[in-house]
Formats: sequence, structure tokens, C-alpha cells
Amino acid sequence: MAVGRREEAAGMFTIVAGTDPQVLVVRVEGELDITSVDARRSDLDRAIHDHLERVSTAVGGPSLVVIDLRSVTILSAAGLHMLGELAVGLGQQWISTAVAVQPESIARRLLYLAGLDQRLVVLDAPLPG
Repeated sequence: MAVGRREEAAGMFTIVAGTDPQVLVVRVEGELDITSVDARRSDLDRAIHDHLERVSTAVGGPSLVVIDLRSVTILSAAGLHMLGELAVGLGQQWISTAVAVQPESIARRLLYLAGLDQRLVVLDAPLPG
């Protein structure tokens, strides 16, 4: 079953349901730092969970969640930790996690320095789905 492209905003996130029902893209905007990460994690978990509940009965749900960090302006250690925890939580549901970053960006370098490339796939644009 083909799913049309659909976007919905959830706070500082945009959930993108593309033409591939196996891929869910979540665009993150703004800052992922110590002052915002707790609220962001809660909002992100809720947005993904709500989307998974809606689509899982219709199309089986995604096997890949892509966190699009291309519009993130600050990515701190707290933000990196949040991404690692998110990958573990989704992995427990048999869902792979990837992050999309700009090539040669500081965010991309931080992901590698933190070793997160061992836990999730780091993608350069364009995005799947």
C-alpha cells in the first residue's frame, strides 16, 4: 500500500510520512542542548509514538526512523546522549535509527567523535522515503 507524502508539525519537530511506509523522517529544528534536551526528548518520544500508533495497524509501521538534524543550530553532549538513548529505545522495538546531517558539518563530526556512528546510521542528504 502506497502512502502519500504527509507532514505534520509537533512542536519543534516535523513528522514526514513519505511514500515509503517503512521510513519515518522526523525533522528537528533549533537547539539540542542541556537546557532543551529533556523537553525535546519527551516531545520527540511522544511524536514518534503517536505516529507509530496511527500507522502500525494500517501499514505495519516503519522499520527505520530518520532523525533529520540539518536544521539543528546547537548540538551538545546532552543532545548526543538523547540521540543514543532514542536509538536504543527504537532498537528494542526492532526499528533502526539513522540521523541525517549536512556533509562536513560540525554535527556530523560530533556524531563520529561521540561514537554514535556505531549505534546509528549517519546519512548525508538526500533522505530516504
